[in-house]
Amino acid sequence: MTSLPGVPAGRHFFRDDDGYEPARRATVWNQRVPDRYPDVIVQALDADDVVATVRYAKATGKRVSITSGGHSWAANHLRDGAVCLDVSRLDQTTVDPDRMVAVVGPGKGGSVLLNELIDVGLFFPAGHCKGVRIGGYLLQGGYGWNSRVYGPACESVIGLDVVTADGEQIYIDADHHPDLYWAARGAGPGFFAVVTAFHLTLYPKPTVLGSSFYAYPAEYADEIYTWARGISDEIDRKVELQIVASSSVPGAGIDRPAIVMASPVFADTEAEAREAFGILDRCPVVDKALVAVPYAPVEMPAWYDAVMSNYLADHRYTADNMWTSASAEDLLPGIRNILTTMPPHPAHFLWLAWGPSPQRQDMAYSLEDEVYLALYAGWEHAADDAEYADWPRSQMAAMAPLASGIQLADENLGARPAKFATDENMARLDRVRAEYDPDGRFYPWMDRSMTDTYLGYRLGDGDTGWDAFFNPQMAELPRHVVIALEHGPQADQVLLDYDDVTTLLDEGYQQTENGYGRLRDGGIQVSVRTDMPGVTPQMWEWWFGWHGSDSRRYKLWHPRAHVSAHWADGGGDGHYIGRTSMIEEYIGSNYAKAAIQFVEPSVMGLDAGRSGADIAVCARLGAADLPVDIGRFVHQIRVTAGGSEMRSRFWLGGRYVSVRGGIRLADNIIRPLAARQLPDPRDLMVHCAQEMNHLAGFLPAIYSRFAGGAQAPDREPEA
Repeated sequence: MTSLPGVPAGRHFFRDDDGYEPARRATVWNQRVPDRYPDVIVQALDADDVVATVRYAKATGKRVSITSGGHSWAANHLRDGAVCLDVSRLDQTTVDPDRMVAVVGPGKGGSVLLNELIDVGLFFPAGHCKGVRIGGYLLQGGYGWNSRVYGPACESVIGLDVVTADGEQIYIDADHHPDLYWAARGAGPGFFAVVTAFHLTLYPKPTVLGSSFYAYPAEYADEIYTWARGISDEIDRKVELQIVASSSVPGAGIDRPAIVMASPVFADTEAEAREAFGILDRCPVVDKALVAVPYAPVEMPAWYDAVMSNYLADHRYTADNMWTSASAEDLLPGIRNILTTMPPHPAHFLWLAWGPSPQRQDMAYSLEDEVYLALYAGWEHAADDAEYADWPRSQMAAMAPLASGIQLADENLGARPAKFATDENMARLDRVRAEYDPDGRFYPWMDRSMTDTYLGYRLGDGDTGWDAFFNPQMAELPRHVVIALEHGPQADQVLLDYDDVTTLLDEGYQQTENGYGRLRDGGIQVSVRTDMPGVTPQMWEWWFGWHGSDSRRYKLWHPRAHVSAHWADGGGDGHYIGRTSMIEEYIGSNYAKAAIQFVEPSVMGLDAGRSGADIAVCARLGAADLPVDIGRFVHQIRVTAGGSEMRSRFWLGGRYVSVRGGIRLADNIIRPLAARQLPDPRDLMVHCAQEMNHLAGFLPAIYSRFAGGAQAPDREPEA
């Protein structure tokens, strides 16, 4: 048996050990266990085990994944080749009733903790489900009982005991390692340390816990959801309006599609509780209710039992979600499709009236909205995976244009990447990660790690042959670009209109070779010229076919902003025209994901017959996660004395936004949403100038080494 220094036998399992598979399956709460296999699973009992495990991973060059034993739908912790650290046995609890604080291990069950606190007259906004441990729950935000009053539970985390990527134990709070403390409250499964204990603020137990219960036939969905959307800002924050739609409600004896409003209230008096519930009796179809219980006292164990009727450990589950502030009119088409495609119980659709919310504390958690929508598919047999497993993802993907983001509690990032923090906070998370985990010891979120998305070079990125060209020290911006930035935005009339793109082929220069501005239709236009001594158009032709198959190559181009790249077709080096490059990068401080669809210059009206030795790299720029194009760009590489020059032109937003497939009505709907996602034109200008100048500095050398002086790759026509 292979050993793991510092952790006794029987508490760690390598892949060839007896007990490995039971240990792996035990880390997933339901029966849908992904086919991903860590190298070793460690069942830690205390902080010393955690330290030993992290130091082992560092010594062996392995990465660490972490599970505290809760409801991770995607099993984010199961990674091929990982050191999987199971901290579910770190469930110690120390409560100080006088100071209203507790120190609790990450493996403590939230329902267990809450019941223990209630017994001594205290309260904490623990998660809604039995079995959810506080580790992952608190790191991702924490939406629990009475969280509309106390805020997401991470706001009640006042400190943490953690083990860093170097295997050191430290305490973090607002005064000690404040950046790491900031990250711990909201980074979720992407947190880059191991928590061994949470220091929590506690609250007095509410005097009254009440419940209301209404069940309606599903055919009244339009009336119910329209009404629910309209009262979002009127609902007393002591009330959690949870609307759950399912194909049946066995617990209530309802064997038909139904929409249930099961809402808890936490109040000081019964009269206050009844008054808070009064708004629910004003539902326009209240007289159609199959069951109506306006108010009833209830205890927490009963609430937990009711919730768990939808989460059965002997079933297989997938989930997905979205935050939104869209109108009922916009949401209803998607909701109708959800209801008509609903799998059998226990699959369900949750509508949670969450906001509007007060100003939150400064923490990585930074994205929420007025309404939370979540889908949960649950089924018994693996043979039904093909029928049910993709239901949550596909429905949420269809409604994604109406989403402001997702929450990590019900994330499905491996199957559907989505935004879960503000761009500013994502950029800050990356900076803090680079400080505390420079070697990438801990796995990030599923969507990023699947494509090795991180800034810079890390473990295993060297020894490629081209790593010698990775240089994070970038040259200063050319003076002509600095002057253009100092001039500020230009008038619409002096910017190149897309309809005049063919003038790029004319001799001489245009009025705005370097500049940016907003167009009359609401879009933006950016122009940048890059002088490139010693560089030929052929080198750029080769580069666009070579760099896109490996993120490590892509990072050479802009080592301070480029994160990942791969071809959508999964292919390797060669041609680029007719292919789509899936990229992730920073534009300024904003994290962007894009799909770059390279096309023949003729698609944009550029006549190759007029170009001679010059080339034009042309593309449509689209969203990575949606079938939406947001713009166009052209990089014309023109031969000059002693080299060449690149003349870059971007047109984004406005009339350049379109839904792929040519649905005009959809174009009109998506344009206002897309406008919010456009980069700052000044940031785009700086980014382009930086990357083109940086690459031009070593392109002749890398071309000579890896192209071998060969001719540029053949270009295939656009598909």
